[in-house]
Amino acid sequence: MDEKKEDKGKFVKGFTIEEIENTAKKYSIELCLCVIFALTAIFALIWGGASLSWSILLCMIFSIIGCIIPEYIEKGANYVLGFIYKEIATTITIGVIGVLLSIFLPPVIFAIVGIFAGKALAFGSHTKMKKD
Repeated sequence: MDEKKEDKGKFVKGFTIEEIENTAKKYSIELCLCVIFALTAIFALIWGGASLSWSILLCMIFSIIGCIIPEYIEKGANYVLGFIYKEIATTITIGVIGVLLSIFLPPVIFAIVGIFAGKALAFGSHTKMKKD
C-alpha cells in the first residue's frame, strides 16, 4: 500500500498512452498531412528528373491560379473539408488516397499545396493592403 502512494507522488517523464491517443485523435488530419508532405518530398526526390520538374512547375502554376481566384478556392476548400470531417471513414479514405498520391504522383500533391499557397498569399496581401 505504501508503494502505491510513493508511485503517485513521483514525477514520471514522457507521455502516457492515453495522452498520445487523445492527441492523435484530436490532430488526425494535421498528422496525416505531415506524413503526406514528408512522403511527397522524399518520393519527388527519389523519382527525380521529370517528377521533380513537374512538381515545381505545377506548384508555381497553381499558386498563380490561387492568387487570381482565392474566393473560389476558399469556397471549394470549405466544401471539401466539410465533407471530409463528416465521418471518420471519409477521413481515413482521404488519408490513404493522399499517401498513395504522395508516393506515386508527387506533382499532384505539389499542385494542391501550390493552390493553397496562392490563396493564402492573395488573402494575406488583401489584409495587408486594407491596413495601409
